[in-house]
Amino acid sequence: MKKVIISIGVLAMLFNVPTWTQNAVLQSSAAVSELVGENAAPVYMWLNMGINLERFGFWDNTESYQIYQRQANYSKAESTALFKQEIGNKLSEASASDLVQMYYKKIVWTWTEGTYQMDRYGIGNESSMGAGRGGGGGIAGSYSYTNAITELLQGDSAYRTGLLWIVYVMNFLMYCFNSIRLIGGICLKRYDEVSLILVILGFIGFYILWEIKSRYIYPVYPLLVVLSYMGFKDTYDFIFHREGTLERYSLRKR
Repeated sequence: MKKVIISIGVLAMLFNVPTWTQNAVLQSSAAVSELVGENAAPVYMWLNMGINLERFGFWDNTESYQIYQRQANYSKAESTALFKQEIGNKLSEASASDLVQMYYKKIVWTWTEGTYQMDRYGIGNESSMGAGRGGGGGIAGSYSYTNAITELLQGDSAYRTGLLWIVYVMNFLMYCFNSIRLIGGICLKRYDEVSLILVILGFIGFYILWEIKSRYIYPVYPLLVVLSYMGFKDTYDFIFHREGTLERYSLRKR
């Protein structure tokens, strides 16, 4: 337990090294007169963005930023009070059903990575309704330039639809195999993968509350891929009745 506490302390210190270094350099050169982040946008701004019945936490058309920028005039303390009030109003005005639906949408949207974000930022979201940079409004996802490939993936073409469905299916299967691995581990009381599961659950819990973009879950994707592979091996062994099913591919050798 002592080693765990020390490890957490060291990690917290290393996490702050870039900020400390930045402050030291900027203040020594007189580039700034106060600590960097002294009046940065508070955490509550992103929590406020995360409660949005219409966009379920995917940006909010700068509404939250305008509170920080215009109403609070970039004051961290003043904007914090305003955001707390706004969060309270949203929670009191929304029904339990509304909140459940919103959080359900957030979970589905966030964890279908490789789908919605790929559609916008990977292959672009230009269509006949919005050509050119910034076409279609909202966050830009249009092409910087066009070529033969972008023409094939334009709008609702068969190539674009086919590519997206391949990704949808791959993403769905990945979560299926993750679930199989998790259920198998519970049934066999296999505890050596608990820490990995807790990391994934931590990401899920955090982004239920936070402002979301699907690319935010990239750091946990290696875990999802590895556990998905292990779940696939479990399934393969079960189907073909191979000995050692669900036990051979534990992360820790016994």
